[in-house]
Amino acid sequence: MLTKRQLTQAAMLLTITPILGGVMLFAPTSSRAEAEVLPPLPHTIEGRSGGNSYTNDCGYVGDTANYTFRLSQATNNLSASVTSNAIGADLTLTIKGPDGRTCLDDTNASLMPSYDGPWPAGEYQVWVGDWGDSQPFSLTFSN
Repeated sequence: MLTKRQLTQAAMLLTITPILGGVMLFAPTSSRAEAEVLPPLPHTIEGRSGGNSYTNDCGYVGDTANYTFRLSQATNNLSASVTSNAIGADLTLTIKGPDGRTCLDDTNASLMPSYDGPWPAGEYQVWVGDWGDSQPFSLTFSN
């Protein structure tokens, strides 16, 4: 059973803060309560797609997001894209943010979704889904 402090530490969000025309990422660590700076963009998260929850528009997703972060300021200079080297992989990208939920599938005539558009300030949850065949993925944020 996790203590309240452990749950609080686990719930810390990544923060993306614009600095000097660039973007700085902050992420929690399991060993400390304070955030540490991650490498500058592009920033890539690796994982496996899908999960136990089915959505009609974005297929199978996990019960919890693959990635959670916070933008301290709105930006138009951030993109999220998913890739997989698995043969036949057909992935989806669900982004839930302060302006609602967006599902992306088969972006630009590709089975690998991406999002380029406005990102209002606030908290974001990102899921990488699939259509029933879990695949390894790379989720890349870049500017």
